[in-house]
Amino acid sequence: MWPDWLRDHVPRRITSRGQQSVTLYKDREPEHTVRHRTGDPHAARLRIVCEICNTGWMSRLQEQTKAILVPMLAGNNVTLYPKDQKLLARWIAMFVMTNEFSNNDQTKIAISARERTFVMNRNRAPANWRIWIGRFERSDADGLWAHHSIPISDKRHPIDMTEDDRPIANTQATTFAIGDIYVTVLSSAITEIVRRWHFGPRGAQLLKQIWPTIHRAVHWPLPFMALDDATVFAGAFFRSGTGIQVPYGKLFSPKDIGM
Repeated sequence: MWPDWLRDHVPRRITSRGQQSVTLYKDREPEHTVRHRTGDPHAARLRIVCEICNTGWMSRLQEQTKAILVPMLAGNNVTLYPKDQKLLARWIAMFVMTNEFSNNDQTKIAISARERTFVMNRNRAPANWRIWIGRFERSDADGLWAHHSIPISDKRHPIDMTEDDRPIANTQATTFAIGDIYVTVLSSAITEIVRRWHFGPRGAQLLKQIWPTIHRAVHWPLPFMALDDATVFAGAFFRSGTGIQVPYGKLFSPKDIGM
């Protein structure tokens, strides 16, 4: 889930973690499960990628992105020009697509096979994605992985259903942190949802969009965001789409999320 080369920059010091999953329904009570596991989540493995991809385009993308991420993780001054933003966004897309499979519930896999193929074959993230980065003070928590997936439909995008008549998500918002780098991602089969989304004035201060590229240069390090800001951004899209508060506590507490 987390590439081995990051171990020099992201300490693997968590001895146990909790993973929360909440499924909301319109017509019945939500399902809420908590799993407690031992070991650091940064060492967890997902056996979902074939050897050809793992040692091919994914490995090459990891190597290319190191030149950007390592100086950022070290807190150095880095200027991200559009080509750098494009490369980093593609790596983030690969990371999110892979880690989405940490939940083995088919209905919560919102990223389509078509999008995964696009990232593999094209030198960029899909057009129906938006990606922002910020700077999060790591002393506040050991880690983060927050993933919200929602089935949304319009006239051109009916919701796909499983064989047992459960709706499959087609829209997802994911937030994670690597070192001090805070990443939040939104994608949807309905591109207009993604294009219209914004984090408000506070987000404009603390987050920089790197995909699609809109800045001639993004200068790192960015201003630190507080824990409250980081938590609000992580759950903002979910709240706006459902009117429901994020159904768990502090997203960034190791005892709560552990990733």
